[in-house]
Amino acid sequence: MKDVVPVVVAALVVGFAVGAIGSDVVSGPADSGPDPASPPLSLSWASVSCGERTPHAGWVHEVAVGKSFAVTLNGTVVHEPGRTVTANVSRITSRTYRIDLRTVPADRSTETKGRGTTTGDCTATKVDLGTSLPTDFERFHVTVNGRTILSVENEDTVGELYRLPNPINATDSEV
Repeated sequence: MKDVVPVVVAALVVGFAVGAIGSDVVSGPADSGPDPASPPLSLSWASVSCGERTPHAGWVHEVAVGKSFAVTLNGTVVHEPGRTVTANVSRITSRTYRIDLRTVPADRSTETKGRGTTTGDCTATKVDLGTSLPTDFERFHVTVNGRTILSVENEDTVGELYRLPNPINATDSEV
């Protein structure tokens, strides 16, 4: 009997230790939300025809999700041939963010993603973007080549849909 007690005690200690470690592995680390200084970004592009006007395109959606706000964007950017569309999400002030769409010269050595389809003097690129902002954000702006096309204030946690121009003009001329 004396030999059984140390084995039982050792088994209980090991069992509790494994259980404690296992519970952290199963539940994972606590969700602290996105890094406020560097919000995550998911981005995809598709080439579309300049004459194509997709109904119900051109929107931004934001909704509270746990310890962050999910923000998604869908838009068609019309730009000059030989350029490509890039996107970045950055913090402007401690509680203000910018979703910045830019047209930049296309690098012939890179993939064709973001280059769009050229029809005459027009090139169009469909952009789908997703990001996550901290719950305490005050506002975010959507800009195209530095020009603000939408400003959204954090008013509540309910999902909201905002319209963007369809298409978004990133040229010097009228579309």
